[in-house]
Amino acid sequence: MHTHSKNINAKAIYNEISYQYDGSSFLKNIRERSKGDILQLQQELLHGILKGKIFKVNNIDEGISMIKRCLSSNRVLVIFDNVDELNIWLKRKKDWFEAKSTIIITSRDKQVLAQYGVDISYEVSKLNKKEAIEVFSLWASQHNLPKEVYKNLSYNIIDYASGLPLALKVLSGSLFGKTTSEWESALCKLKTIPHMEIHNVLRISFDGLDDVDKGIFLDVACFFKGNDKNYVSRILGPYAEYGITTLHDRCLLTISKNMLDMHDLIQQMDWEIIRQECLENPIKLWHCIC
Repeated sequence: MHTHSKNINAKAIYNEISYQYDGSSFLKNIRERSKGDILQLQQELLHGILKGKIFKVNNIDEGISMIKRCLSSNRVLVIFDNVDELNIWLKRKKDWFEAKSTIIITSRDKQVLAQYGVDISYEVSKLNKKEAIEVFSLWASQHNLPKEVYKNLSYNIIDYASGLPLALKVLSGSLFGKTTSEWESALCKLKTIPHMEIHNVLRISFDGLDDVDKGIFLDVACFFKGNDKNYVSRILGPYAEYGITTLHDRCLLTISKNMLDMHDLIQQMDWEIIRQECLENPIKLWHCIC
């Protein structure tokens, strides 16, 4: 079995290689759905790996037994998309899968992947400017490159998105069919107020932190981006080293040559969180404007 970390487009990979297997299943949004109807997820997995055959699963234990039998006897491709905690199907269950099966797990949390015991991990890097302009143009205007009248505006939006595919997809959708003046107005707004759809997706990882790690995260965003990790740990106290590791595992911080950094849109998200806190509780204003 091969397990992988998040891929730039797991669905595209699934569509490209699924035909090579006896059965395949793409289970999307595990994070949200695993808190609901587990039986539905089990049925969906079985439906895929058994090529459309429908089996009624009466309870979770029965579903696990049937999944185990099917996985061990078939060469399958299974993608678990957006996993945020250990799942009963996979924890210490590598022996369930036929040796040549491929399991891909996408997650925002590196620690989750480590607990699964992944064989190969891949961390998605930002798109370079050439890739970003092609992706944005395809989604925004269905052309490989922007029309001349939109060219400068497109590159300004690319700079704002800073290579983040999520931002490119959301912004292109919101600008599709709009005039250049509307693009200019939207870009002006983005420089002050983040796009809420992007903000809400990025905030998922923040909301999963405890209060101590949230505080460390906000402090780094406001005061310590670009600083040495050891220096920041000393300044922020005894919990900071572990907290910084947690933030790095959740892809909220990057560490290169022991220096702390974060994506510009993640930092903008932090500023928006602080702004909202100040509006809700003016007593905190002194902290927000420090």
